[in-house]
Amino acid sequence: MRSCGAPSMRAISAINLPPGVGVVLTTKGIHVMLLQVREKLVEGEVPACTLVFRNAGAKGRKERVTQDAIYS
Repeated sequence: MRSCGAPSMRAISAINLPPGVGVVLTTKGIHVMLLQVREKLVEGEVPACTLVFRNAGAKGRKERVTQDAIYS
């Protein structure tokens, strides 16, 4: 938390994903931030992303863009 009570973000180097256990990423909790996006994200579109896992390699993923996920 910032000194005035507003939440702050910080980068983390890893998210612990035990085998067979799911982790939910949310806009208000642990989430993935896309940096240097080549095209504007538009609500309703389903862009492809690649998540890279230390032991499982790269996995493709598509997620629908929602209004609360768009940072302006």
